[in-house]
Amino acid sequence: MALLALILAIAGLLTSFLLFGIIPSVLGLITSLIAMGRKSSVSATVALFLSILGILLPIFFFLNTYGFANPVGVLNGTAKPLEQPMFLAAPVPEEPEAAGVAGEDLPPSGSVPVPADGMGEIIDASQFQTELPKELREETTFSYDDAYAHCYDYMFTNTSAEPISASFTYKALNKNGEVIATVIDTISGIPAGEKFVTEAVFNKNVGEIENVIYEVETRPCGSTVFATDQVEVTTKKIGNGERVEVKNNATEDVRVNVHVLFYNGNEVVQNSWVVPSNTRMFTISPRSTGTADAICRAGSYTKTEVYYGALRVAN
Repeated sequence: MALLALILAIAGLLTSFLLFGIIPSVLGLITSLIAMGRKSSVSATVALFLSILGILLPIFFFLNTYGFANPVGVLNGTAKPLEQPMFLAAPVPEEPEAAGVAGEDLPPSGSVPVPADGMGEIIDASQFQTELPKELREETTFSYDDAYAHCYDYMFTNTSAEPISASFTYKALNKNGEVIATVIDTISGIPAGEKFVTEAVFNKNVGEIENVIYEVETRPCGSTVFATDQVEVTTKKIGNGERVEVKNNATEDVRVNVHVLFYNGNEVVQNSWVVPSNTRMFTISPRSTGTADAICRAGSYTKTEVYYGALRVAN
């Protein structure tokens, strides 16, 4: 029995870099305990030690690779933002639809709720006028509801000659003009002359929204290191969605944020935010490719637009 336990323990240890390597280690642990119960021996003791080691190593390798975290933190059902410069990517020709649909994408926004200090404030939306900084020009707005929330999207252009960052504070008002929810969305590293998309997502449990107002602050990017010119973004049709593939040509890890706008005719039916990656830190390693699937939960769509941005990430 001690010899069998030792063989199982060694087999488990040799295959511990694979998750199924835990199976012979568990069997080795059981047999070594049985052997030691019958008669204590060096072989049984060694088998016990190796079995325990063979059980712990696969668990360590798994956690070291995948960890416990999701790609983005979730606050009240709304995705926490990563900094996300966004620029239009040229759509690629669609391939024949693949069988089935890849897994669900992330909730569709980078906006994050803020503390409720300003809740209950009364604002007359008809008298409220957003003063846009001279660096921004509003191009279009659209809104839709999905399974998660009420979604309000805005497209702007950086009209300045320099890269900028923009921070938006959105307030949802009920029919009495009372502020019932506030979210913030920050877009970093917007190049001169480029369009970008910002989105406010309000949980449906905040109640009926009558109006949404926003305030915006801009600032120069300064030393912001964005890597948009170092990545190549393409999309491919998969069932009722798009597979976003990003090739990182940089020599550093990059974090890429992608917004896929799904259209039905000329109407936007969903803005899906995804973070293509190939590491457990949700980045794309140098000279490699990361993917993510954006699924159109709104149903059928006729075309897409893709906005994206990439930031270098220090190792």
